[in-house]
Amino acid sequence: MIGKKAKQIAALLALALLLCGCGDLFARDYSYAAPYTGTGSGGGFVGSATEISNYNMLKSSLLEMIGAHAEQAVFRFNNYNGSVSDDLAAACLEMKTGHPLGAWAVESINYDSSRIVSYYVAVISISYQRTAEEIAAVTSVSGAEELRTLLAEALVGHDRDMVLRTFSAQVNEQSIRETAEALRDADPVAIEVMPFLRIQAYPAEGVNRIYEVSLDYVFSDTMLQRMTDAAAERAEALSGELTADSEPALALAAALRLSEGNRFTRDALSSTAYGALCLGRADSEGMALGCKALCDALGLDCLVVRGLYGGATGEEHCWNILTLEGERYHVDLSRMSEDPERAFLMDDTLFWGDYIWDAERWPACEGTLRYRDLVPEEAPPEEPRIGEGEPPRPEPTAEPDPTEAPEPTEAPEAPEPTEAPEPTEAPEPTEAPAPEEDPSGEGPSETESA
Repeated sequence: MIGKKAKQIAALLALALLLCGCGDLFARDYSYAAPYTGTGSGGGFVGSATEISNYNMLKSSLLEMIGAHAEQAVFRFNNYNGSVSDDLAAACLEMKTGHPLGAWAVESINYDSSRIVSYYVAVISISYQRTAEEIAAVTSVSGAEELRTLLAEALVGHDRDMVLRTFSAQVNEQSIRETAEALRDADPVAIEVMPFLRIQAYPAEGVNRIYEVSLDYVFSDTMLQRMTDAAAERAEALSGELTADSEPALALAAALRLSEGNRFTRDALSSTAYGALCLGRADSEGMALGCKALCDALGLDCLVVRGLYGGATGEEHCWNILTLEGERYHVDLSRMSEDPERAFLMDDTLFWGDYIWDAERWPACEGTLRYRDLVPEEAPPEEPRIGEGEPPRPEPTAEPDPTEAPEPTEAPEAPEPTEAPEPTEAPEPTEAPAPEEDPSGEGPSETESA
């Protein structure tokens, strides 16, 4: 009797394996607990048949095969509670399309089953689209904090890919992107360049999922490290040059130094702290990240804010929130040179409207200082005087104090008179000649006499 059963099992194992009809997503969440009793490795599965008595044990055994990258196994269904054929089809479908590890790692599952006297025997064969090493590298994530730790390690180390397994609703595509962005904003020197994230979820729905994350960088690891080192050195050097007698004054000095001469550009480096600190060219994101890096070196509390500029329909824009002497302020270094009074030390009321942000995500800014409190307004120029524009005249000497009469100066001594020349004797008058006598003997007429 034993020999006959052995021949039947041998004949069963010699049959060609049939492809399981694994369809689309089997949308059912479940848990598994039964251990897999066989042994094996990535090259194949060997050992005694695994005893299966219910559906949960069947799913658990299939999952153990996938986790071990096993290619073949024999399941023995003895005193099974349910339909072996129906449950085999359902379990293959669920492992291939509904379970995270199967949806991510498995290419196909084949099985063949046969009834032998009072029990069934099934031969399972699995082909994979992932290697045994890739399956072993899957990392479990329990929640938001663990996600933050794992992403920080990947971003600082310039990792190119990671695979995360989670049962938590806190971990999803959106939270992965937001966490990576927040990590970069918190340390823009260590994470100099934000990679492009490609995220694929397995399966497409549900909380129990695997996320395959690819991190695509524009630059090589060597270039990324050089940028990190250069930005760190520049921030440290600037922090040593800037001094002030208060936090607001120090923040103003840093803002003026960083914004001075900056060229607004849009390229691969303009959105980095390296662009703002080392190249003098940056967009609003680069200026905000550069401000964060410099404030960290100065010991000032600084956040990077992401929102909109230009109202609700404006464009994406970045700026900072600084905490100075216990009060928070908005600061936009990308507009510092254009309009410092509207860009430095602003509260929520003054900032809102031109700028739009998630008020629940960012702390309120209610500081009372303003730019003009640190930079007094210049006095207006004097009115031009009459005659302005004429050639310059010599500056007058200082006028004497009118209360003090000037001391009289001594009059110059008059020159001594010279002796007048003695008058010469006037010549004695000569006698006028006597008129000649009129030959007529008559005297002058009345007319002539007159």
